Amino acid sequence: MKYKVQAALREDLNEGWVWGPDLKFEQRPIVKITNLDNKKTVYCEYLTINDNYIENYNRPKDTVEIKIGTNVITMNEWYRKRLGIPETKKEYNLTIATERARILAQIRMGLQHPQAVVRITTVLAIIGAILGVISIVLGIIALLMSQKESYIFMQTGPIFIIL
Repeated sequence: MKYKVQAALREDLNEGWVWGPDLKFEQRPIVKITNLDNKKTVYCEYLTINDNYIENYNRPKDTVEIKIGTNVITMNEWYRKRLGIPETKKEYNLTIATERARILAQIRMGLQHPQAVVRITTVLAIIGAILGVISIVLGIIALLMSQKESYIFMQTGPIFIIL
């Protein structure tokens, strides 16, 4: 679908969301936005443009007015560059869809967030989860090995066999 891409408000420059028309999503979903012209994608939070946002957006004299019910999407420069959108105030062929695998969408959103602290935190969380899984696996292996050693010890008497 064609969306007119506008620059985000100043207070949205470092945020991990975009504002767009009402697409009947749940409140504040994580969406995948794809530029159909170059196949580049981003994951971010999606907020629906409402009357309050329009009033805020249209207040400064140097912004192009938007109206409710139009196919306008406002996004910061970070997401525009990731999508390969060189200019604002032009229409681009984009798809906006929610993801079924929410945990993966959340991770991708964190890795693509405009703020470095969020990206770093997401990487550290991934490393922590991997180390946690490795610890659980090694713990289970150690328990299984100790049970086998105990069984062998009980069967053979005082001879301790290490496998």
